[in-house]
This record gives sequence, structure tokens and C-alpha cells, in this order.
Amino acid sequence: MRRFLPLCLLCLFYGAVSAQDVIYETDGSKVLCQIVGMEPDFIKFKKLDNLSGPNYAVEKSRLLMAFSESGSYVVFDQDGKDYTNAESLEAFVSNKPANAFDLMVTQQKEVIAGTIRDSTEQELIFERRGRNGVNAGIQSVAKDQLLAVIYHDGKHRFWAAPTVVSDALKGVSAQIAEVVPGAPNGQTDVLNPPATKEVNGEFTRVEFEEFKNKALLKTEELAGYMQTIVSQDVTSEESNKAIDLAVGLFLSEESQVEITNAYDKSNKIVRKIRDYLRKLKLLGEQYDKVKISWSDISYVSDLRKGADGNYYGVVTVQQKFEGFSEGKLVYSDITQKNIEVVLKGYQKVAGGVTQDLWDVFLSNIGVVETRKI
Repeated sequence: MRRFLPLCLLCLFYGAVSAQDVIYETDGSKVLCQIVGMEPDFIKFKKLDNLSGPNYAVEKSRLLMAFSESGSYVVFDQDGKDYTNAESLEAFVSNKPANAFDLMVTQQKEVIAGTIRDSTEQELIFERRGRNGVNAGIQSVAKDQLLAVIYHDGKHRFWAAPTVVSDALKGVSAQIAEVVPGAPNGQTDVLNPPATKEVNGEFTRVEFEEFKNKALLKTEELAGYMQTIVSQDVTSEESNKAIDLAVGLFLSEESQVEITNAYDKSNKIVRKIRDYLRKLKLLGEQYDKVKISWSDISYVSDLRKGADGNYYGVVTVQQKFEGFSEGKLVYSDITQKNIEVVLKGYQKVAGGVTQDLWDVFLSNIGVVETRKI
């Protein structure tokens, strides 16, 4: 079992930290956090729901890789070597931007540098950056040929398991070193924006679709954490960790979850997300085995701008709950749920420069219908 150890707040760490970083563990799970330091044997970070709280540490030997919001990454190897696209580990922790362009890593272990202009269901369309720093024209790559994309603005997306991606990034480190510095003169050419620049005055169509997809991915993540929370095959500590990770997907600890009973549909209970997940853990202990599965995840209300400047949408899911005792199914129900998703803006200061950034969070969860099966 992986242990996160509180550290003294007076411990030294490198410079500024990012607003939201990601640590990938060897089991493929990920932790959204703020990385505040990197030592020879471990990484120090803060939990997003307690940024004023203590620092935590996790041994590098238990990690695959880490991404900063600036687009820098570090891949850890058992031989003690760190593979990174940053100038140094200090630059990684200080959140110094690493990529002048989007980096696409293919299944054939090829690194493509360019500016992604559009995205369809099957492919990415991009303006390729040649090794000599000049534009090589508009090209496309099939998504089923990709392993990962590391965007110039810090986002990243995988088309394979984190273990596969980390191995690939180690294998293409030499290629990335050739393209990361950008133009030969150290400056980035200004490229003309795509014809489809804005869909709402703030985002490109590609960015907007990426945010929508991220909301669906976070919804799927929540389903996975819920299954871990009720599983009899994990320790109580692992279940509690899943609760923390699940809460981290939400806008705040104040986000609420509506609960109904298949036998009394008129009686609705509302709990805060952490309390709901703790009750779910106790419910899992009432059975020998519990299975929670989500299906038919889709938008019922697209992202629309609210009066506060944030964007709001609704994702619907169908949840199936099954409780087993002595190998027999003793209770099951299906609940149709609506999950509010929020695209929220925030500011990050890095290197004395203030950046306006956005991220997607889950918010309140309501019940449409619960029926026993």
C-alpha cells in the first residue's frame, strides 16, 4: 500500500508551484495536486482540498510520472534516472513552460511537434513544425495511432494506459529534446489563428471540446472511485484514499448529492459529497460484495456561460447498484442521475506573469429516478 507522509511545512522546496499538477502512480491511478518540491527519492505535494495544510510525500519508486500544469513532465525509472522535457527538475517544479508547441507521441514512437488546429472524431489536424523551426504545412494524424498528446498550454491526454505512455516517453526522450527548445533562435513564431478560432469569445472549438471530454472523463473517474470505496478487496486506508480522490473531482466540499430509496421514491436526502462517500463505504460493508457500474454517460445540457462567468452543463448517467450476500444477489437498483459540471476560470502566477486558466469540476448530483430491479 502506498503511503503519503506529512512533511514539515518548513522543509525547503523549489520556487513557485502550479495551480494543478498530476502525479501518476504505478498502478495507473492519478493524484491531482500541487507539486511543491522534488528530492532525489520522493516528490512533495499539497492536496487540492487543503492547500494551506501540510506537505505530503510519495516515493519516486512508487510513481510512473508527474505532469505540471505548464506542460512539463518527469518520467521516473527504477534505475533512478528521471526523464523530463523541462530544462531541469528545478524548472519542472517552478512551473516554467516547457513546450512551445503541442507534442504528439504515436504508437510508432514518433514525436510530432506542431500546433493542433482542429479535432474530429477520428483525427487531429495540426500545423507541423519542422526540425529546422519552419512550418511544414497542415497535416493530420489518426487518433487510434496516438499514445499521448502534451499540449503547449499544459493539458495532456492519453490514448493508452499510463504505464504504456510512461514507457513511450522514456523511449522518445531524445526526439523530444530535439523539438522542445522550439525555433533555432529561441523565439516562437507567431502563427495565424485557425479559421474556427472562437465558439464563444473565449475558447477555440478544439479547446471547448477538450473541456467537454474532460468532464465526461471525470465522471467516469468518479464511478471508478465509488467502486473502490465499496470494494471488499481493498483496505480501509485504500477506500479512504479513494474518497479523497473522488472529492478532488468536485468543485468544493460543499457539492451535494441527492439520494433516493427504491422503496420510498418521495423521500429524498441530500448530503455533502464527502459525507455521501463515507456513507457509501459503510453501505458496502453491509454486503459480502458490492458492484457499482455506470453506463450511458452523456450530456443532456451543453456547457453554457453563467452570470458568474463560469460555464455550466449537465451530464446524465445510469447507475446500477448490486449487493451480494453468500454469493447471491440480494438487492439491486438502477438510478438515473444528473451531474452538474462546471468549467471554472482561475488565475495562476508563474514567473511574475499572471495567466487566466480554466478547469472542469463536478458539482451537485441530482436523482431523476430510482427503480428496483
